[in-house]
Amino acid sequence: MKLKKIQSMKDDGTLDKLIKEYVTGTDNLEPKVVEIAKIDGADTIKIGVTGDLPPLDLVLADGKPAGFNTAILAEISKRINKNLELVQIESGARAAALSSKQIDVIFWATIPTGDALKCFSATIDKPDNVELSSPYFQDDVVHIVLKK
Repeated sequence: MKLKKIQSMKDDGTLDKLIKEYVTGTDNLEPKVVEIAKIDGADTIKIGVTGDLPPLDLVLADGKPAGFNTAILAEISKRINKNLELVQIESGARAAALSSKQIDVIFWATIPTGDALKCFSATIDKPDNVELSSPYFQDDVVHIVLKK
């Protein structure tokens, strides 16, 4: 997958539109399924989805991937003129699935960095010989504690 396509989605506003529709501007707890068009005669890229990070990476009860990452993939598929096949994998097996060529691409969540986390690298769990795109979405982690 060409990493430049993510940048072009940032540049033309498509990424911001998808973030608003699927993440920040919705109160829908179960995002809709996004169909990824099939392109006759085009090569296929296998994309790993874990389904364990809603609303970004989500697999519905019926087994269909949904949410923000699926919407991004549908747009990328159009822009690169390739078929994208979604393969559900366990989160802990994402590196093995990628290294063994079961999948070609995985959406990878990087750990937070900053003053409090200087002991960690943003690529602490990235397998060797794997290329990362620049982040296409960032959020803030907020810890909530119940009052007693």
